[in-house]
Amino acid sequence: MTDLRYYILLASESGAFKDIELDIMKEALEEWERRSDGKMTLVELASSGRISGFAYFGPHNGTEFTYEIKWIVVDRLSRRQGIGGQLLERVEEEVRRMKPNAILTVETTTIKEGAINPGFYLEHGFSLIGRIPNFYGKGDDFLMYAKHLHDQEDFEDDEADLGADPESAPDPTKE
Repeated sequence: MTDLRYYILLASESGAFKDIELDIMKEALEEWERRSDGKMTLVELASSGRISGFAYFGPHNGTEFTYEIKWIVVDRLSRRQGIGGQLLERVEEEVRRMKPNAILTVETTTIKEGAINPGFYLEHGFSLIGRIPNFYGKGDDFLMYAKHLHDQEDFEDDEADLGADPESAPDPTKE
């Protein structure tokens, strides 16, 4: 495992995090390192012997099937090379391993998403479920995304059970 200071340095150099956010990240990662309950997870990608990016995620408090991504951070030199997408794939694989049917959410900002790639979450199948324009300042919107993670086979079976043709579906008002 890499020294936690390197993760904070990576986030700092991204230009997307304020000092208070970096302090919160540092505290959260230190807590994660001390704990062994496995609630939160950190995945990283490295190339040429250095960290290219990391993602930190875990179950959303008070829910059984919802997981949240706290941070996806990509090194400035590694941007636009698919690192963010690879990290997201690893997050989704881990969540599916824990819960084959889950919701994955992320609360972010225009600036943080732009530090990965503008439109990143929409490109990876997330739905924008909330946006507050200029919440963090002019041009820095609050964004909330969600994605349903499921076994594709099971999902297709459920769609078939519902009946693709509304005309052939049973009428619940008739006996």
